[in-house]
Amino acid sequence: ETTTNQKIESHFFEGELKLEGYKKVKRAIDSSVIIDLISEAEAYEYFESSGYLSKDSLLFYFEDCFNEVVGVLINSKGYTFKEAKELLKNLIKKFRMIPLKRTDKSKFFEPIVEEMNKQVVKMRGVGYSIGEIDKISIACFVAEGINFVHATDNGYIETCRAFNINVLKFPTQKRRLDEKIKKALFKRW
Repeated sequence: ETTTNQKIESHFFEGELKLEGYKKVKRAIDSSVIIDLISEAEAYEYFESSGYLSKDSLLFYFEDCFNEVVGVLINSKGYTFKEAKELLKNLIKKFRMIPLKRTDKSKFFEPIVEEMNKQVVKMRGVGYSIGEIDKISIACFVAEGINFVHATDNGYIETCRAFNINVLKFPTQKRRLDEKIKKALFKRW
């Protein structure tokens, strides 16, 4: 049995993390964060400089989100199919991201994720409902034993938390801008 104590520091979480049975922190990244990393230079720089890509971390993504990401990059961000596909492949390679596939083990967790999301919606409201692909990706993360998930969607975040997965809410472009404004204002005082 391997036990590792690691000091984790980020803008949203700080403290000691005791991991039983893991030599490395297993992180996963939601498709919305992947889209931001590709389409926003500041998001990419933020993530790259955050320490999330340390040698002590493994970064996973749900492989079935590949088409979703490419589609959003084309339809909402104005990239061509070829550009979107190439940018996504480059990001995966640059960040050494590991694909997670749907397995029998993850399929076991899918109805449990669905039920957990129903409970989240009951407690938080209909705006916390997540889509089918999100439920499948969370089931894959649970099956893989992911320690941290980087995400932007509140329903996704709360459903992950229901499984005791640590979530680092990735700052959206507006949130990063708000933080810059606050820092600039406080520097003046």
